[in-house]
Amino acid sequence: MEKIDLTQKKNVLEWYHKIDFSEIREKYQDVGTKYAFEVLDEKIIAGYKIKLACFRHLRDLQRQGQKDFPYVYSLDELNKFFNFLKVVPNVDDLTKKLVPMDWQFFIFSQIFGWFDLEGLPRFVNIILSMARAQGKTMIAGIVLNYSFLIETIGLSNQEYLI
Repeated sequence: MEKIDLTQKKNVLEWYHKIDFSEIREKYQDVGTKYAFEVLDEKIIAGYKIKLACFRHLRDLQRQGQKDFPYVYSLDELNKFFNFLKVVPNVDDLTKKLVPMDWQFFIFSQIFGWFDLEGLPRFVNIILSMARAQGKTMIAGIVLNYSFLIETIGLSNQEYLI
């Protein structure tokens, strides 16, 4: 697989259009991967760093199984999280369930979909940078509750820092 350096030229869309992602597009139908395609297909307007994250996700999906890439994208684990998400109430109206937006599903797919070969999360430090009142606290709360209530079943001495 060809190495791509996007540090010198910010041409992520140019590289995206040069690479055949048809196998990935067909194989992965989860909402996070669909969001990545929609951003890079320019159906969703997004900044450069979001485009980079989407491009990284698609390239990483292609790299699975290679000797120098010890990570897997687990749709089974991701679906466990999405099943938990179905019971999360909407903080503005507790009688309704939360309906996350596609970009939030993308964030969750990065956090709860990627694992190393030993089954440990690929990303353990997550930095969310967005404007005020855009849902950072809600996302952090959902992640914390899932991690505390679901991921720690059968474990002890777990620590959490938000």
